[in-house]
Amino acid sequence: MSGSTVRLNRRRFLQMAGTLGLGGFATVGLPSTDPRAWAALPGPLRVNTIVSIWGREKDIKPFERKYGVEVKLTAWVSNIVQVTKMATGGTKLWDVVTMIHMFTDPIMKRKLLQPLDMSQIPNAAHLWPQFVKPSYAVYEGVQYGIPYVWGYDAILYNKAGIPRMESWKDMFEERYKGKIALRDDPQFALPIAALALGISDPFALGADELKEIKAFLIAKKPVIRKLWVGFAEALTLMRTGEVQALMGWLPMWRLLKKEGMNVDFIIPKEKAFGWVHVYMVSKETKLLPTAYTFLDYVLDTEFSSSIARDLAYFSPSKKVLSGLTDADVKELRYDRIDEIQKNLIFGDFPINIQEWNDTWSAFKAA
Repeated sequence: MSGSTVRLNRRRFLQMAGTLGLGGFATVGLPSTDPRAWAALPGPLRVNTIVSIWGREKDIKPFERKYGVEVKLTAWVSNIVQVTKMATGGTKLWDVVTMIHMFTDPIMKRKLLQPLDMSQIPNAAHLWPQFVKPSYAVYEGVQYGIPYVWGYDAILYNKAGIPRMESWKDMFEERYKGKIALRDDPQFALPIAALALGISDPFALGADELKEIKAFLIAKKPVIRKLWVGFAEALTLMRTGEVQALMGWLPMWRLLKKEGMNVDFIIPKEKAFGWVHVYMVSKETKLLPTAYTFLDYVLDTEFSSSIARDLAYFSPSKKVLSGLTDADVKELRYDRIDEIQKNLIFGDFPINIQEWNDTWSAFKAA
């Protein structure tokens, strides 16, 4: 037998070794029953996502190893940028793209996405009921997206500096002058001010409400120490004590808590802002089988439990529970999902988005 007959290239060997669970490789145990794991999928798969959170190497590399395909990540910048890029050629740049629930509608209406065949995403059968064919992933009866992570933005505060907070109104109290930070994003900052003013629907703001909010924010400007932009910046503000409270994210609370800070992350009495991130597939992708495999992967136990344990985000897939201990379930509030969701406001895309942006710009310029 010639040497060329038995030669196996290194990449294929690593794929087979990982699949078969050979000693020294990441996957241990019985061979995978997923036929897609026995042959390299076409690639590279171009995924646009929040790289620092949902594109971490520890979460993407297992997919690449298992399916023998490279994932090329590009960074999500903002909700508005996502919509603009998708409408101006993003379908040629990306195979899979992340969108927050309130910004999916304009993309679906423009028919920029690939309709999804849910039979190609087996783990979709494990979604909690509220995430099955949600309105923000369906247009004219056709499903274009799959929820893969959800959470909420609320008040993160340092109990060493502020013993107790319970309302969005607290974020504008004069006694906390210079200790507060807001996110530099009108789609999330303006609703906070709306709730503090007692406006019942913080995502349906007309000209009169926006005028009232602008005046309120300008008057409260001395209270607000900083407008934060990025995740790392917000963490630094809290770590250094430059601010004592901000409109924050679940992983901020998780990371600061692990570092030993006495922080709390509370849902205010007016409710917090819920969101769902959805993966969608470009209508121009040439890698549909690979895209489906990726969508299935992010609903599976390995990815979803890693995101939960490290960052405190929630998976819409029940398969996450297989990767969590009883203690994890309690600490990460998976035992309170129904209660939490009842106290969240899932906002809609503002129909007068330019007026929102103008209001925010006027506040910043004042």
